[in-house]
Amino acid sequence: MSRIRITALFVLISVVTMAQQEKHLKESVVKNVRVYQSGAQVERQLTANLDAGTTTLFVEGLSSSIDANSISVSGSGDASVMGIAYQLDYLTGERKPAEIVRLEDSLMLLNLDLEKLNALEQVNNDEISLLNANKSVSGANVGVDIDMLKEVAEYYRTRMIELKVKMIDVHSQQKKIIEQQDRLKRQLAELNAKNNQPQGTIVITMAAKQSSRVNLKVSYYTSGASWMPAYDIRATSLNAPIQLQYKALVSQQSGESWDNVHLVLSTGNPSIGGTKPVLNTWFLDYYYPIPVQSMNKGAYRERMDAPAAMSQGVVMNDVQIGSNQQYVSVQDAALSTDFDISIPYTIRADGKSVSVDVQSHDLPAVFTYYSVPKLDKDAFLLARVSGWEDLNLLPGDAKIYFEGNYVGTSSIDPSATSDSLDLSLGRDKRIVISRELRKEFSQVKNVGGNTVKESIYEITVRSNLKVPARLVLEDQFPVSKNSEIKVTPGDYSGGQYDESTGKVTWHMDLAAGTTEKRSIGFSVKSPKGKPVQNF
Repeated sequence: MSRIRITALFVLISVVTMAQQEKHLKESVVKNVRVYQSGAQVERQLTANLDAGTTTLFVEGLSSSIDANSISVSGSGDASVMGIAYQLDYLTGERKPAEIVRLEDSLMLLNLDLEKLNALEQVNNDEISLLNANKSVSGANVGVDIDMLKEVAEYYRTRMIELKVKMIDVHSQQKKIIEQQDRLKRQLAELNAKNNQPQGTIVITMAAKQSSRVNLKVSYYTSGASWMPAYDIRATSLNAPIQLQYKALVSQQSGESWDNVHLVLSTGNPSIGGTKPVLNTWFLDYYYPIPVQSMNKGAYRERMDAPAAMSQGVVMNDVQIGSNQQYVSVQDAALSTDFDISIPYTIRADGKSVSVDVQSHDLPAVFTYYSVPKLDKDAFLLARVSGWEDLNLLPGDAKIYFEGNYVGTSSIDPSATSDSLDLSLGRDKRIVISRELRKEFSQVKNVGGNTVKESIYEITVRSNLKVPARLVLEDQFPVSKNSEIKVTPGDYSGGQYDESTGKVTWHMDLAAGTTEKRSIGFSVKSPKGKPVQNF
């Protein structure tokens, strides 16, 4: 089949010497979507039968947030594209999406069931009223037969119990149906609010010398979509590699559903533009106040309401016409990275995130515990990973699993990392840490015109792990910002002391089931009667 000939124009061309026709195409199918971190490039495929002459194709039911500058058409067939335009359709309310139709059908069936229950309730009430009206078994001058009285009383009691039980069941079913109706009505209200939004239509004008069948690919950019990275970090033990599962949370509110589409996730972002900045000359001059002039309100409103440079219906002149982890391929471009997902996904236009598996890596890691008992008595397990630069990671949240259990959330920020990536795996209660003031060695005394406060803290670390572990323990001496306040460091059990920050660090190798102690002491001398801040 021959390729479609290229014709690029600034305005739509009408071929008056040939037949003209219009065709409204509602069955175009989304096949490929390239999702950026903000926006998406959508490719639709469609087929149309053209008669000889000029045919205007209306590709309907599209997103209302299409960038008209991004529309391009390619395909095959013996025809020429005369022009392309984009417009909004505000008359889409009559065309209901399948989901709305399904919910309305469900609501109609529930209404029918409720009507049946209401009728049954009425019948039961009528029978109860009839029984109550005919309880009497004798007239004014007729005696009561005891056997008849017993028989009537037994019938009345038995039947009334049956009717009351039935009424309880009816009321229970009515309540359930009313609750289902309320849920469906709320969902319908939400969907109808979205459905009442305008839909986009791409208008393609084509010319054919003879009847022809064309296959077209229509591509455009919409801003109503995005994806963000998310991670699952799983550590099975302190001696095994870390498994890093790279996921993407894809969502869209473009107004069109993507059903079983081929996804490509790109780290690029066309919405921020690619034009380089221009540094103009920086002029200096004296400041001369400019008198404020009033502006006519009507003129101001006219300026504020002026349309953007690209308005709907503009004809394009840039027309191009022509004929799970093992399921993901990574392509590094000069400015971005693309993740090609070979498994088809369905992304509804409801703004809800769909998790897409991107990659999984087993990473060698060095495990270290970290604790600052002055601030938090728990020990935090850290994994230091190297070689992360080849993983194409982006900043994102991470769910942490250790030894098969969910332990919390953390974050990954490769931009803040140099040669290694530190992952926080959460708290490990099997290392018990306490920090206590040794009151017997701590005192406050007056020396001359000064007050001296001496403090000694004892830090106890108990490892209940079954394997050896390494712990980085931190505490601190105060640092004086005033020459009248003197800090004298005391014993710090062989830790590493940074005089500029006052931080003391111990690197401890903990054997399984052992207890170790460290101490830190210092004295602070300050003028009597002058309270020291933060102490």
